[in-house]
Amino acid sequence: MQEYVDEQINRLMDNVYQKLNKQLDALTAQTNTGRDNNTNTNNFQTRIINLTNVKFTKKHTKILPLGPNYAMEKEPKHYIDELIIDTETALRQLEPKIQDTYRHLAAKQFKHIMMTNRQNTLHKIYQHTMTELKKMLRNNLTITKADKSKAIVIINKNNLEEKVDKFIQENHIRQINKDPTDKYQKQIQQTIQKCDLLIDNHAKNS
Repeated sequence: MQEYVDEQINRLMDNVYQKLNKQLDALTAQTNTGRDNNTNTNNFQTRIINLTNVKFTKKHTKILPLGPNYAMEKEPKHYIDELIIDTETALRQLEPKIQDTYRHLAAKQFKHIMMTNRQNTLHKIYQHTMTELKKMLRNNLTITKADKSKAIVIINKNNLEEKVDKFIQENHIRQINKDPTDKYQKQIQQTIQKCDLLIDNHAKNS
């Protein structure tokens, strides 16, 4: 009798999971369609300006436009345990009678994450390429964004420091000992309070 009950519960959980999964797939498809449309209207690649003698491959030039702050997603084995603990903590906040249902759904998702990552060859290629780039950049190189465009610049760190120092000297930039932001904010507030004809009292205090 207990086996029959367990079987019925598992079947019910599977039905709920499949229904939710279909809804998720539908939402994902809508999102991807929107992204594809945006991609078609902005189909260009960020320019890469290499100011060094180092040669980069096509694989490298596909990664570099993602920018210096881009970080690859970690493999599930590095975060799956923490994700399980966080999920269990969240599940215990639900009503007891529905916890097992969502626990079952979560277990299937964990399995899906692990299986998908093992088969994701592109992700592994990106990881390998990122490792190569990190090794190349250790040779006193750095990646930065261009001043007046969205281009990615690869430059020697010493050359970058020289350019920054030159810019500071040519523009007579000097270091100040105190942040003047508070002073300027007070001056702005005082000026606003005097503008009776331009700004009403309600707008002054908002």
